[in-house]
Amino acid sequence: MDKETHTAFKTLTDLIKVQIESLDIVLPRRYSILFSDLAKANKIDLSGEEVINNELLDDKVVKHVEKLSDSATKAVTAIETNDAEKLQEVLTETQALREEIEQLRSAVYEDTLTKVYNRRWMEEHYLNSDKTVFVVNGMLSMIDMNDFKHINDTFGHISGDKVLFYVASQLRRSGGHVIRFGGDEFFVLFEDGITKDKANLKLHNIRELVIKKQLRSEGKTFKTSFSYGLVEFSSGDTVESVVHSADEEMYNDKIQIKSRLNK
Repeated sequence: MDKETHTAFKTLTDLIKVQIESLDIVLPRRYSILFSDLAKANKIDLSGEEVINNELLDDKVVKHVEKLSDSATKAVTAIETNDAEKLQEVLTETQALREEIEQLRSAVYEDTLTKVYNRRWMEEHYLNSDKTVFVVNGMLSMIDMNDFKHINDTFGHISGDKVLFYVASQLRRSGGHVIRFGGDEFFVLFEDGITKDKANLKLHNIRELVIKKQLRSEGKTFKTSFSYGLVEFSSGDTVESVVHSADEEMYNDKIQIKSRLNK
């Protein structure tokens, strides 16, 4: 392992330590997913490394379905033979399996860094099978952190990750579905029914709270902010066109907010 690779992996290890320090147990699957997501967020190449990916997660889903089928067969046999003890055994197994499935569902749809939804959740709940077209009506906000690279360069990636977690937790207050799109970009998806003015007011108020918040790292204080674009979409609209419109609005907003904050 060369010096550059060693430094990159040392950075990843430090980031992971922050994420898992509050956990009593860290299973290999959880660690692998976290490692992979943090590597992508920090643009660290994991080529040749063994990480758990979506295909392996899908394989786990298949195995759980097979277990459910097996439990159902056991339950039918227990009922037919009036075997109460066997039926109770099946019920216990099924309950344990349900808990495992819930944990797996969380791993599949959760961004491990910020604890909001990931892109896969959006793709499976809002888009068609080709992941190119919306299948429902709603509103999308594209959110981008302002000068986030400066925070990483000045205070380090661990502080940067804490900022992302903080902003994601604030975005939850909008009442929309928060998705970490990648890096320091988020989407907030509002379901059909909310007006654009109301959604805009929610995001505006959240940003004002974020702007006023004094953040601290190693004894130093700093502030952060984000810019956003907000567009309505209808079933049949392409993802490309909706994201492009939101990106344009976000860019215009970024010019205004930076001009205001730099006065």
